[in-house]
Amino acid sequence: MRILLSILGHFMAFIPRAMASGICRAVGFLIIYFPNSRARVAFANIKHCFPNLEKRQVRRIAYESAKRMVEMGLFVLASPYIPEAELKKRIKISPYLNGEIEKIAAAPRPIILMIPHFCMMESITMLPMLSPIKMPPTGVFYRPFDNAGLEKWVKQTRQRYGIHLLSRKESLFAANDFLKNNGCVGVLFDQDAGMAGALAPFFGRLASTSEIAELMAERLKCKIGIIWAKRTGFWSAEIDAQYFGGETAEEMLFNSNKWLEDKLKTDETARLDWLWLHKRWKTQTTPKYRFQIRHRRVIFEEYIRHFNLKELPRKSDFLFEMPKSLADCVSILPVFAAIRRARPDARITLLLAAENAGALEGIEIAERIVALPAEPKRRAEILESLAGEYPELCAVLENSELALSDAKKIAAAQTYGFVFKGEKKPRRIKFCAELEPEMREMPKIKILEKFLQKYGLKEPLDFSPIAFKNRENAGVFDAKSLEKFADCSEISAALKSCSKIEY
Repeated sequence: MRILLSILGHFMAFIPRAMASGICRAVGFLIIYFPNSRARVAFANIKHCFPNLEKRQVRRIAYESAKRMVEMGLFVLASPYIPEAELKKRIKISPYLNGEIEKIAAAPRPIILMIPHFCMMESITMLPMLSPIKMPPTGVFYRPFDNAGLEKWVKQTRQRYGIHLLSRKESLFAANDFLKNNGCVGVLFDQDAGMAGALAPFFGRLASTSEIAELMAERLKCKIGIIWAKRTGFWSAEIDAQYFGGETAEEMLFNSNKWLEDKLKTDETARLDWLWLHKRWKTQTTPKYRFQIRHRRVIFEEYIRHFNLKELPRKSDFLFEMPKSLADCVSILPVFAAIRRARPDARITLLLAAENAGALEGIEIAERIVALPAEPKRRAEILESLAGEYPELCAVLENSELALSDAKKIAAAQTYGFVFKGEKKPRRIKFCAELEPEMREMPKIKILEKFLQKYGLKEPLDFSPIAFKNRENAGVFDAKSLEKFADCSEISAALKSCSKIEY
């Protein structure tokens, strides 16, 4: 493996740069414009962060990000074999960072620097070679490889200029030693840290952010900041840095995430440099626990206090294909009150037949009501629009060919539904619960409660009154008296004149 990497590295280092750039464009094009799950991840990530972008703009950012991801990989291979004189021409240090290196040399102090996942991040390991001033001892966390040859090659190439690699598995003590001796430690700024990270919103959606840097900075009272490489051309970059404040690890984490959010919103180069193809928000998606929050460390309350909010942002799109009968729709609304408590990040959209949608418009247990007309062309346009939002999940609450077809067209990341044992599972539903046949005779709300419990819902149903937004001093709709109405039109008329529903 080490010999193969060396051969590939030498080849990439000495072919014309235009040819290397062409390889990046070609592979990036294949990644984005040929249907695959990785491209969908990029489209979804970008659309969720920038919901107002048009489809062509989303694809442009995704393509540039894919191209630059390939460029980063090739630079990792080639940079050990590129002459230092060329590297010094291609990689620069910003005036601000040069000034900070001078200050640190004059008055050493421990520093932790977080490294965001930008295209030219590998160039940061070259700082000791690029800086005219001797840098303090610097260690950078990395994930060790199981393959001995690959591990040896990585250490040889990345440590060649004086940066020390610190294994995530074994080097927390080594990192502490660097800091206690007024050294510098670099940590990857990771929003996909799994159960090891702290769970809080990033761009409004839940992400598990690594907090190794913040915890060390809090405990050892270090200065903490961001160091990043801004791409200035093919295999060219300017390395810059910025400090940020915070008394606690949580405050530092929020401030660093906010810095990255603002950077991606305001700096187009950074937006294209960031690796959107990674599953940054892959958390709380395990089907077995889908309708609950399950994480080692949750810092929602701290987030709400830090940003002076009333509640968490609701930006995780949960779509529900509702029953055809308006009476059934009204009877199951307490289910969504339970989901809102269980998933305080969920943005609930109810998909209703067009003739039923107006009756529930403005209901407080949903952020949005979408009317699905019977006319095929118009219905298809609405479903295509919903698919373009890349929802996290779509749950079909009443099986019918039309509802299953809708779910397929919406193409959510996950689709949920249920059947009774003995029935054939619909192919269009990825996660399909099997319920006992005797449950057919139970009230609809009890059936749905059992279905959702199979996917993690623990919150009990709450039959407290459900209000409508912007309807004051109107009547009360008694959900216990649904049987007295002759048809859906009568129920609809009664609901439109009410400000709340009682159960």
